[in-house]
Amino acid sequence: MMIVLAVTRISKKQGQGHQSVASIGGVPNLFGVCVYAFMSSLAAVAHYPN
Repeated sequence: MMIVLAVTRISKKQGQGHQSVASIGGVPNLFGVCVYAFMSSLAAVAHYPN
């Protein structure tokens, strides 16, 4: 459904694409999320019996 709406808007030239090229302000938050996800996956693997 969302793909159809997006293609329809793009074909009618109604899309709005004014994003900046890159923003490094969110890199520390991204790093923290990656570490949290990695540690959570380790905890899940450690609970499985051998």
